[in-house]
Amino acid sequence: MLRTLGAAFPKADSLDTLGAAVLGKPGQIWGLVIQQGNFLLYLPVALLVCGQALQGCLSPVPNEDDWASCDDYWVFIVAVSFVFKCWWQCWRWWRWG
Repeated sequence: MLRTLGAAFPKADSLDTLGAAVLGKPGQIWGLVIQQGNFLLYLPVALLVCGQALQGCLSPVPNEDDWASCDDYWVFIVAVSFVFKCWWQCWRWWRWG
């Protein structure tokens, strides 16, 4: 259903703009609540996963499972690249407006 609504309103790039296009101001508020609620509920999980990956990467004791260390490095590399990408976009926006 969300995909169908997104196809009907291609200029809507977030849930609040999609809600505003579909239901007006109440839809915009509801979409913003859903989007921010999802962010706030997922943030502790993301921080926990990244923290455990960093701990696995920096642990001097080898893991019993060799695949776990590969997963730790992969998650840590993805997290660092995401932070760098966000920093780069913010810097470009600040620099060139």
